[in-house]
Amino acid sequence: MERKKVTRGVHAPLSETRNLKELQEEVTALIKRYGEDAYYIIYSDDTVSEYVHYDSLETDNEYQERTTRLQRIQQQAEEKERKEFERLKAKYGG
Repeated sequence: MERKKVTRGVHAPLSETRNLKELQEEVTALIKRYGEDAYYIIYSDDTVSEYVHYDSLETDNEYQERTTRLQRIQQQAEEKERKEFERLKAKYGG
C-alpha cells in the first residue's frame, strides 16, 4: 500500500509590522519550509488566525494507523459476509 498525501496546517502568523522587504523574506522562508504549493489562509472570527496549509506524505505512524484501520474494516466486512453466508446456507441448505 502506498503512502498518501495528507494536508497539514501549521499556525504561521506573519509579523504585524514590517516593510515589503521583510514581508518578502518571511514569505520566502515559508516557501522554503513548506513548498511553493502551500497556501496561506487567514481565519477571522473574534480574533485573526493565520495558517499555512501544505501537503506531505503520511508519517510512519499515520501510515501504520491507516493500514491497521483498513485491515480491521476489511476483516469485519469479511466476517459479516461469512456469517450471512452461513445463515443463508442454514436457511436454504447447502
